[in-house]
Amino acid sequence: MRINAVEPGVSPATDLDHDANPILRLIAGIVVVAKLRLETKGRGGKNVTVVYDLPNNAEFLKSLATELKKACGTGGTIAEDTVEIQGDYCNRIRQLLMSKGWTVKG
Repeated sequence: MRINAVEPGVSPATDLDHDANPILRLIAGIVVVAKLRLETKGRGGKNVTVVYDLPNNAEFLKSLATELKKACGTGGTIAEDTVEIQGDYCNRIRQLLMSKGWTVKG
């Protein structure tokens, strides 16, 4: 949230921008930590990039899966609190999530 109008006693350059201020992101509860791993076991030798330990919210996972599938140009699915993307796209997904301000591990 950014203040557009100048209110009495409030500077127009306040730190209410959640994207720029990590403390406000933490307080607002919108800091997301995503973990990545590459799986081949039980998949017929094919690679699958798994983004896991995400918030267990179906709408959030569905929109994230759609965004990642479009960015990678491949298929994928949602399973519990994970998003599975077909192929080895760890680096591309890591860059995309970090550009959104997420913390990415793995």
